[in-house]
Amino acid sequence: MTIKDIAKESGYAIGTVSRVLNNNPSVSPAARAKILEVIKRYNYQPNSNAKHLKQQSSDGLALIVKGTQNMLFVDILEKMQAILEERGYVSTVYYIDEEANEVAQAELICAERKPYGIVFLGSNLEYFTPKQGTNRWHDAMVITKDCSEVQLAHEFINFMISDKSALSNTEEVGYTSTVKSAFETMKEGDYAGISSYIPDTTNPNNEIFAYQQPKIKQKFAELWTKVKAK
Repeated sequence: MTIKDIAKESGYAIGTVSRVLNNNPSVSPAARAKILEVIKRYNYQPNSNAKHLKQQSSDGLALIVKGTQNMLFVDILEKMQAILEERGYVSTVYYIDEEANEVAQAELICAERKPYGIVFLGSNLEYFTPKQGTNRWHDAMVITKDCSEVQLAHEFINFMISDKSALSNTEEVGYTSTVKSAFETMKEGDYAGISSYIPDTTNPNNEIFAYQQPKIKQKFAELWTKVKAK
Protein backbone atom coordinates (compact mmCIF):
# COMPACT_ATOMS: atom_id res chain seq x y z
CA MET A 1 0.00 0.00 0.00
CA THR A 2 1.42 3.36 -1.07
CA ILE A 3 0.25 6.94 -0.79
CA LYS A 4 -0.91 6.64 -4.39
CA ASP A 5 -3.06 3.64 -3.46
CA ILE A 6 -4.58 5.54 -0.54
CA ALA A 7 -5.44 8.44 -2.85
CA LYS A 8 -7.12 6.08 -5.31
CA GLU A 9 -9.02 4.18 -2.60
CA SER A 10 -10.20 7.32 -0.79
CA GLY A 11 -11.05 9.25 -3.94
CA TYR A 12 -8.87 12.21 -3.01
CA ALA A 13 -5.77 13.66 -4.64
CA ILE A 14 -2.26 12.61 -3.63
CA GLY A 15 -1.64 16.14 -2.35
CA THR A 16 -4.64 15.89 0.01
CA VAL A 17 -3.44 12.53 1.35
CA SER A 18 0.04 14.02 1.83
CA ARG A 19 -1.40 16.90 3.87
CA VAL A 20 -3.32 14.48 6.09
CA LEU A 21 -0.16 12.42 6.67
CA ASN A 22 1.70 15.63 7.53
CA ASN A 23 -1.07 16.74 9.92
CA ASN A 24 -1.73 19.89 7.90
CA PRO A 25 -4.92 21.65 9.05
CA SER A 26 -5.94 22.82 5.54
CA VAL A 27 -7.99 19.64 4.88
CA SER A 28 -11.74 19.44 5.33
CA PRO A 29 -12.99 17.25 8.19
CA ALA A 30 -14.83 14.99 5.72
CA ALA A 31 -11.72 14.44 3.56
CA ARG A 32 -9.53 13.87 6.60
CA ALA A 33 -11.96 11.34 8.07
CA LYS A 34 -12.23 9.40 4.81
CA ILE A 35 -8.46 9.27 4.27
CA LEU A 36 -7.77 8.26 7.87
CA GLU A 37 -10.40 5.54 7.56
CA VAL A 38 -8.59 4.09 4.53
CA ILE A 39 -5.24 4.37 6.32
CA LYS A 40 -6.64 2.54 9.34
CA ARG A 41 -8.40 -0.10 7.25
CA TYR A 42 -5.21 -1.08 5.45
CA ASN A 43 -2.99 -0.45 8.50
CA TYR A 44 -0.84 1.86 6.42
CA GLN A 45 2.46 2.85 8.07
CA PRO A 46 4.67 5.35 6.23
CA ASN A 47 8.20 4.01 5.94
CA SER A 48 10.22 7.02 7.11
CA ASN A 49 13.57 5.40 6.34
CA ALA A 50 12.55 4.59 2.79
CA LYS A 51 11.04 8.04 2.49
CA HIS A 52 14.28 9.73 3.52
CA LEU A 53 16.31 7.58 1.15
CA LYS A 54 13.94 8.43 -1.66
CA GLN A 55 14.26 12.12 -0.90
CA GLN A 56 18.01 11.81 -1.33
CA SER A 57 17.67 10.12 -4.72
CA SER A 58 17.73 11.86 -8.09
CA ASP A 59 13.92 12.12 -8.17
CA GLY A 60 13.25 13.46 -4.65
CA LEU A 61 11.84 17.00 -4.46
CA ALA A 62 11.09 19.14 -1.40
CA LEU A 63 8.08 21.48 -1.52
CA ILE A 64 8.28 24.20 1.15
CA VAL A 65 4.90 25.85 1.77
CA LYS A 66 4.72 29.05 3.78
CA GLY A 67 1.57 29.12 5.90
CA THR A 68 -1.22 26.56 6.22
CA GLN A 69 -4.35 28.60 5.52
CA ASN A 70 -3.67 29.82 1.98
CA MET A 71 -6.23 27.98 -0.14
CA LEU A 72 -4.53 29.10 -3.36
CA PHE A 73 -1.43 27.16 -2.32
CA VAL A 74 -3.59 24.12 -1.54
CA ASP A 75 -4.91 24.07 -5.09
CA ILE A 76 -1.47 24.68 -6.62
CA LEU A 77 0.09 22.01 -4.42
CA GLU A 78 -2.39 19.32 -5.42
CA LYS A 79 -1.89 19.97 -9.12
CA MET A 80 1.88 20.19 -8.72
CA GLN A 81 2.15 16.90 -6.83
CA ALA A 82 -0.03 15.14 -9.39
CA ILE A 83 2.19 16.36 -12.25
CA LEU A 84 5.38 15.42 -10.40
CA GLU A 85 3.99 11.97 -9.64
CA GLU A 86 3.11 11.43 -13.31
CA ARG A 87 6.67 12.35 -14.32
CA GLY A 88 8.29 10.00 -11.86
CA TYR A 89 9.28 12.46 -9.13
CA VAL A 90 8.72 11.91 -5.41
CA SER A 91 7.71 15.08 -3.55
CA THR A 92 7.66 15.75 0.17
CA VAL A 93 5.79 18.75 1.55
CA TYR A 94 7.14 20.87 4.42
CA TYR A 95 4.78 23.38 6.02
CA ILE A 96 6.31 26.32 7.86
CA ASP A 97 4.84 29.35 9.67
CA GLU A 98 4.19 32.59 7.83
CA GLU A 99 7.03 34.31 9.69
CA ALA A 100 9.52 31.45 9.36
CA ASN A 101 12.70 31.71 7.31
CA GLU A 102 12.16 29.45 4.31
CA VAL A 103 15.81 29.66 3.22
CA ALA A 104 16.98 28.41 6.63
CA GLN A 105 14.44 25.58 6.34
CA ALA A 106 15.74 24.72 2.87
CA GLU A 107 19.34 24.65 4.13
CA LEU A 108 18.28 22.26 6.90
CA ILE A 109 16.48 19.99 4.43
CA CYS A 110 19.50 19.99 2.11
CA ALA A 111 21.82 19.08 4.97
CA GLU A 112 19.62 16.24 6.22
CA ARG A 113 17.93 14.87 3.08
CA LYS A 114 19.86 16.17 0.04
CA PRO A 115 16.82 16.49 -2.27
CA TYR A 116 17.17 16.77 -6.02
CA GLY A 117 15.42 20.13 -5.96
CA ILE A 118 13.37 22.54 -3.83
CA VAL A 119 10.18 24.43 -4.69
CA PHE A 120 9.06 27.43 -2.62
CA LEU A 121 5.38 28.36 -2.32
CA GLY A 122 5.30 31.74 -0.61
CA SER A 123 8.48 33.58 0.23
CA ASN A 124 10.11 36.66 1.70
CA LEU A 125 12.76 38.01 -0.66
CA GLU A 126 14.78 39.35 2.27
CA TYR A 127 15.77 35.77 3.03
CA PHE A 128 17.08 35.25 -0.51
CA THR A 129 19.75 37.97 -0.43
CA PRO A 130 23.04 36.13 0.17
CA LYS A 131 25.21 37.26 3.08
CA GLN A 132 28.16 37.02 0.70
CA GLY A 133 26.70 39.96 -1.21
CA THR A 134 25.04 40.39 -4.57
CA ASN A 135 25.35 42.47 -7.72
CA ARG A 136 23.92 45.97 -7.85
CA TRP A 137 22.61 46.95 -11.26
CA HIS A 138 22.50 50.52 -12.54
CA ASP A 139 20.88 51.12 -15.93
CA ALA A 140 22.29 54.05 -17.86
CA MET A 141 21.73 56.00 -21.04
CA VAL A 142 24.65 57.26 -23.10
CA ILE A 143 25.18 59.34 -26.21
CA THR A 144 27.69 57.68 -28.49
CA LYS A 145 30.48 59.55 -30.29
CA ASP A 146 28.96 58.90 -33.68
CA CYS A 147 25.45 60.06 -32.69
CA SER A 148 23.96 62.21 -35.44
CA GLU A 149 21.13 63.64 -33.31
CA VAL A 150 22.86 64.79 -30.13
CA GLN A 151 20.26 67.42 -29.26
CA LEU A 152 17.42 64.93 -29.75
CA ALA A 153 19.27 62.40 -27.59
CA HIS A 154 19.55 64.97 -24.80
CA GLU A 155 15.85 65.72 -25.06
CA PHE A 156 14.99 62.00 -24.83
CA ILE A 157 17.18 61.48 -21.75
CA ASN A 158 15.70 64.55 -20.08
CA PHE A 159 12.22 63.22 -20.85
CA MET A 160 12.99 59.79 -19.36
CA ILE A 161 14.43 61.20 -16.12
CA SER A 162 11.66 63.73 -15.59
CA ASP A 163 9.62 63.15 -12.42
CA LYS A 164 6.48 62.10 -14.31
CA SER A 165 8.22 59.72 -16.74
CA ALA A 166 10.42 58.18 -14.07
CA LEU A 167 7.39 57.45 -11.88
CA SER A 168 5.48 55.92 -14.80
CA ASN A 169 8.50 53.81 -15.74
CA THR A 170 9.12 52.42 -12.25
CA GLU A 171 5.40 51.66 -11.84
CA GLU A 172 5.46 49.68 -15.10
CA VAL A 173 8.68 47.68 -14.72
CA GLY A 174 8.97 47.45 -10.92
CA TYR A 175 12.62 48.49 -10.82
CA THR A 176 13.94 50.97 -8.28
CA SER A 177 14.11 54.42 -9.83
CA THR A 178 17.25 56.55 -9.56
CA VAL A 179 15.03 59.64 -9.71
CA LYS A 180 14.49 60.63 -6.10
CA SER A 181 10.89 61.84 -6.47
CA ALA A 182 9.79 58.58 -8.15
CA PHE A 183 11.72 56.47 -5.65
CA GLU A 184 10.19 58.22 -2.63
CA THR A 185 6.66 58.02 -4.10
CA MET A 186 6.91 54.27 -4.72
CA LYS A 187 8.72 53.56 -1.45
CA GLU A 188 5.89 55.12 0.54
CA GLY A 189 3.14 53.95 -1.82
CA ASP A 190 2.64 50.79 -3.86
CA TYR A 191 5.99 49.25 -2.91
CA ALA A 192 5.97 50.19 0.77
CA GLY A 193 7.59 47.42 2.82
CA ILE A 194 8.74 45.44 -0.25
CA SER A 195 12.42 44.82 0.38
CA SER A 196 13.16 43.87 -3.22
CA TYR A 197 12.32 47.44 -4.32
CA ILE A 198 14.40 49.23 -1.71
CA PRO A 199 18.10 48.86 -2.58
CA ASP A 200 20.26 47.23 0.08
CA THR A 201 23.08 49.65 0.86
CA THR A 202 24.10 48.06 4.15
CA ASN A 203 26.01 45.02 2.90
CA PRO A 204 29.64 45.98 2.13
CA ASN A 205 29.97 42.84 -0.01
CA ASN A 206 27.48 44.09 -2.60
CA GLU A 207 29.17 44.98 -5.87
CA ILE A 208 28.17 47.12 -8.83
CA PHE A 209 27.75 44.87 -11.83
CA ALA A 210 30.04 45.63 -14.75
CA TYR A 211 30.23 43.85 -18.08
CA GLN A 212 33.48 41.94 -18.48
CA GLN A 213 36.12 42.72 -21.05
CA PRO A 214 36.01 40.56 -24.22
CA LYS A 215 39.01 38.43 -23.21
CA ILE A 216 37.53 37.70 -19.79
CA LYS A 217 34.12 36.90 -21.32
CA GLN A 218 35.81 34.50 -23.73
CA LYS A 219 37.60 32.77 -20.85
CA PHE A 220 34.35 32.41 -18.93
CA ALA A 221 32.70 30.94 -22.02
CA GLU A 222 35.49 28.39 -22.42
CA LEU A 223 35.28 27.34 -18.76
CA TRP A 224 31.48 27.12 -18.89
CA THR A 225 31.69 24.94 -21.99
CA LYS A 226 33.98 22.55 -20.10
CA VAL A 227 31.57 22.45 -17.15
CA LYS A 228 28.60 21.66 -19.42
CA ALA A 229 30.61 18.99 -21.25
CA LYS A 230 31.09 17.11 -17.98
